[in-house]
Amino acid sequence: MTAWLPLSKPGGRQLAADERPQAMPRLHSVFADWAAIGSAPLLLIGSALGLYDALAEGGPQTSAELAQRTGTAERYVAGVAAE
Repeated sequence: MTAWLPLSKPGGRQLAADERPQAMPRLHSVFADWAAIGSAPLLLIGSALGLYDALAEGGPQTSAELAQRTGTAERYVAGVAAE
């Protein structure tokens, strides 16, 4: 009996158990691409606020220092300063 993974190939055919190992790296790639797409707006916001320029100029700094340098609230830059 063939086990099926609920994924389909073009034409609607499901992947058989022996095809799963080939499909998994592709699935991981798709999910990684979606994660990158989801973080793009955050990068644009950080860039518009000057967070990345301030980090480049000032080097490593705390979120309080970065907030003071950019004129933003510390709670909004805490994630950027940690990276």
